[in-house]
Amino acid sequence: MSALTPPSSEASSSSSSPLTAPITDEQATSIQSNYLKILSTLPPHVSLVPVSKTKPASYLLPLLSLPPTTTPNNPGGLVFGENYAQELISKLELCGTYLPDSTKFAFIGQLQSNKINKLIKAGSNGNLVRVETVQKVETVEKLSKAVCSNWDLEVVKPLEIMVQIDTSGEDSKGGIPYSSISTIADVVSEVVDKDGLKFVGLMTIGAPGDVTAFDKLVSTRSLLTSHEDTGLSMGMSGDYKEAVEKGSTEIRCGSNIFGARDYENKK
Repeated sequence: MSALTPPSSEASSSSSSPLTAPITDEQATSIQSNYLKILSTLPPHVSLVPVSKTKPASYLLPLLSLPPTTTPNNPGGLVFGENYAQELISKLELCGTYLPDSTKFAFIGQLQSNKINKLIKAGSNGNLVRVETVQKVETVEKLSKAVCSNWDLEVVKPLEIMVQIDTSGEDSKGGIPYSSISTIADVVSEVVDKDGLKFVGLMTIGAPGDVTAFDKLVSTRSLLTSHEDTGLSMGMSGDYKEAVEKGSTEIRCGSNIFGARDYENKK
């Protein structure tokens, strides 16, 4: 597939959509170069999630045209991160037409209960592979129910779940306080016990410039004695190198791959 050509002519009917706005060869080359530069600095066990929030689906095509890269923690290959449920739903609906049907996404934003069913339905063909921001037992129950009702689990793999941990004390970032070990353990246990879900790790969003968040997440994992080998999603564009040094197995980078955000496109 060309970096700039959709995999299906069906996409032409949506050519006027902001989601399918074309990008230039120069932009495509820059996106590929930025991604490969970061990837080249990572140990083999660390996966890179390109965060494409606020960017058109056309920005994904240059990376989808690259040879697949897998890691022990991400054997399925490239997974894009999205923060806004409605924007992700819109991109999921393009899979198999404008985007390849093998395109995969992870939801990394705050998930509202009223968006769960629609999001799970949109990802029912295996395009939604992970939700990284689970922090309540009730959310686990709703995700399990939605997956079991809408996915063919004989064909599609269970939905991967990460439990979000608050390591900054900032309410806006979300997560279970890292000191609330019993609550964290309860949510993890609920994920493990529910059909259609697979617990794969812990995730955090640290305060800018505060690398102690990474130590806190590592410490939290060590206290979950039955899950010592679980993944750690920590580190973003400005601090991913420090996160990797502290033991991250997944970093989430957006602006240093796709360029500055355009929040007018927020869905």
